[in-house]
Amino acid sequence: MALLLAWFLFGGLFLALRWVVVPQVGAYRTEIAAELSRVSGLPVSIEGLNADWSGLRPRLHLAGLSVSDAEGRPALRLEQVDATLSWSSLLRLRPYFHRLEIVGPSIEARRNADGRVVIAGLQIEGEGGDGSFLDWLLAQRKVVVRKARLSWTDLLREAPELQLEDVEFTFEKGFRKQRFALHAQPPHALASALDVRGELTRFSAADLTATVGRLYVDLERADLGGWTPWVDYPVELSGQGGLRLWVDFDGEAATAMNADVALSAAAMRLAPALPELQLAQLSGRLSARRWASGFEIESRGLALATGDGVEMAPTDFRLRVQHPEGTRAGDGAVSANALDFAVLARLAAHLPLGDSVRERLAAFDPRGQVTALKLDWKGCADSPQSWTLSARFEDMGLAARESLPGVGGLSGELEGTEQSGRFLLAGRDTHVDLPEVFVNPRLVFSTFRADGGWARRDGRLEIALDSASFNNQDAEGSAAGRYWVEPGGAGEIDLSARLTRADGTTVWRYLPLV
Repeated sequence: MALLLAWFLFGGLFLALRWVVVPQVGAYRTEIAAELSRVSGLPVSIEGLNADWSGLRPRLHLAGLSVSDAEGRPALRLEQVDATLSWSSLLRLRPYFHRLEIVGPSIEARRNADGRVVIAGLQIEGEGGDGSFLDWLLAQRKVVVRKARLSWTDLLREAPELQLEDVEFTFEKGFRKQRFALHAQPPHALASALDVRGELTRFSAADLTATVGRLYVDLERADLGGWTPWVDYPVELSGQGGLRLWVDFDGEAATAMNADVALSAAAMRLAPALPELQLAQLSGRLSARRWASGFEIESRGLALATGDGVEMAPTDFRLRVQHPEGTRAGDGAVSANALDFAVLARLAAHLPLGDSVRERLAAFDPRGQVTALKLDWKGCADSPQSWTLSARFEDMGLAARESLPGVGGLSGELEGTEQSGRFLLAGRDTHVDLPEVFVNPRLVFSTFRADGGWARRDGRLEIALDSASFNNQDAEGSAAGRYWVEPGGAGEIDLSARLTRADGTTVWRYLPLV
């Protein structure tokens, strides 16, 4: 019975609205303006008002809607507003719109030198601000702005005015999240089109710095360097091309970023103290994430070509570093599907590497390609307490350094830790440099194959050669043995060899000094 009575009352109300209130809504223009003033917190006036129906919902058509600021000064004028009422207004006891559509506004927005944001004359943030009006506006179920013109002036950055034409904006309020989309035509020198979308989990116009959510930006045929008066990139960046950017933010800080780039004539500087890197081409996906105790950088299919001829094939790379706040100790991990050491060496001056890493790269002079690289460590990256490494390599070369042998033209794989591990080596036209072991330090082989490992015993590093076969112009045979590294000295070796062919006049070359 109660349900039947409720339906009867609702039906009566619906008929009254349809045949009595809606046709005569213009007579209530002053009362409606007063109610909008009450709920928005700012003076509102309406010059013209009529209504019709959008399905089963009454729709108001407002002309010449004006909003004044908190001081009563004219701030915002909207020539055409279409407002579709929600039936939940009856429960809320205040106007709530299912859809609020604003057509053809010209909106001026600026950030003052003190950091306060003003939109259409309404101060959004700070004491005495008008943020409550924007909060009310964006509390409606859906707000649509069509055929708008937007100008942005940032006095805090001392940036020139930015004009956006043909602005289409949608803001939709959900149960837990708010979503918005903006499509606009920026100046042609900056981009052919701008597409911005967002999802907000926390938002208040009165305190924009507390906003939490995710932002998506799509720029077509853009000049990235041209946007720097209004936008800060994580690194210095310029170039021509396309950019898709996803940013997770918490307040004023970005916590994660993913970027798909396809740029030409680009330039970047990865840290203020590093030289600029000139790039003819840059493409792929770049990602970065940070948290209180660390950060992560990742690339997917990243390829580049520099102006001086260095080319890097599409590469997947990941670097993760974590450390307690205020300390250098911690842990980290590096992985890559492929690294060309010759390319890395030529790019090292432009990369944010520590001085010790850069010095070791120069000292060991690595060459060749490494694939399926995985490296984890604990402690400082330049002198870790422990580490785990696995990798495959091709045509690898390293200079002899710090009592460690040098090699060239080797392929193989290795896996292990700072305590022990295994390796498998093979190569053609290979050489091994042992300056602490042989008078003639370089041994050259037409073919070479070896397997073995390393282990740290009683504080000494032992390198085991379980089996090796070799062939060169002097000899052919096999060998096995052990070598104990002695920092600052020649070390100790126990080596046995079996020759199936040998030139007796060259035996001296293979007699160890230790």
